[in-house]
Amino acid sequence: MGSATNRPDYHRRYEATYQLNDAEGVRNLLRDYNAIDSRRFVGDTAASDILLDLKDAIDSAGLTALQHRALELIYFDDLTQQMAAEYLGIDRSVVSKHITAAVGKIASVYAYWADRGEGYCAS
Repeated sequence: MGSATNRPDYHRRYEATYQLNDAEGVRNLLRDYNAIDSRRFVGDTAASDILLDLKDAIDSAGLTALQHRALELIYFDDLTQQMAAEYLGIDRSVVSKHITAAVGKIASVYAYWADRGEGYCAS
């Protein structure tokens, strides 16, 4: 869904770095979430765009409450899977399964957008 900006080179850099139509690209974006978030405050409007698109993709992915919470704890709050498991009162392997499912669902949203020409390319 990439929004317009006066710095198209920033968008190209993000789109080249994150192939968002597959799980690995989404995982890479989530791993870099905090670094990208901090870029918003130094004039990187493309960082704002990509994070808004990520929020839209997460909202559209149909995640369960536990998938969403595990995603937040690990990628946004920067906890380890073990720490998230202890916080949620479940086994670490269950957290891993929820993360894998959530990332797959988010990647499906980006792939859907790409197939319809609504954002990121499926290269």
